[in-house]
Amino acid sequence: MGKRILKYWIENQCNQVQANGVTLAKQGAWEKGQGFIMDNRAIAIIEDNRDDQLVILEAIRGAGIQNALKFFTTGTEAMAYLTCCEQYFESLPVLIFLDLLLENEDGLTFLETVRNHPATHRIPVIVLSQSARQRHLQESYRLGANSFVAKDEQLSRFNANMQCILDYWLKVCRVPVA
Repeated sequence: MGKRILKYWIENQCNQVQANGVTLAKQGAWEKGQGFIMDNRAIAIIEDNRDDQLVILEAIRGAGIQNALKFFTTGTEAMAYLTCCEQYFESLPVLIFLDLLLENEDGLTFLETVRNHPATHRIPVIVLSQSARQRHLQESYRLGANSFVAKDEQLSRFNANMQCILDYWLKVCRVPVA
């Protein structure tokens, strides 16, 4: 019974993503108006604020990246998805964006869980946070974050930062299949 529920949950997540207009395009394709996919695996985004989700979505699409986007509001929900991907031989995400300051959870706990799991420990995790606390920065890197980026209040700077991050992780850097 449990596996059927998990499979349903994965399918439901895919349907939700497609219903929101976020779809998967062909690998390596430059198509007019669609953008570029260097790696056709999804990008996971753990962010509990709906406005921030939309800003991140627009920044990624504005950078010309058309990978499927998987949005989660909790680390628990995201980890369940990653576990389901592993169990059902689905591709794990190529990249994870993580907000540390989630409403009911600590993003650092999710980061530690991802790094300690054999199937997910290689997925690059980019922390996007409004926290300016040195403790959050140090703890993120200690737990294995690949980058820690402050969410800039100025939209143009945030978009430029996201462009650089996405260019590096999806176009320059080669990320192993987890």
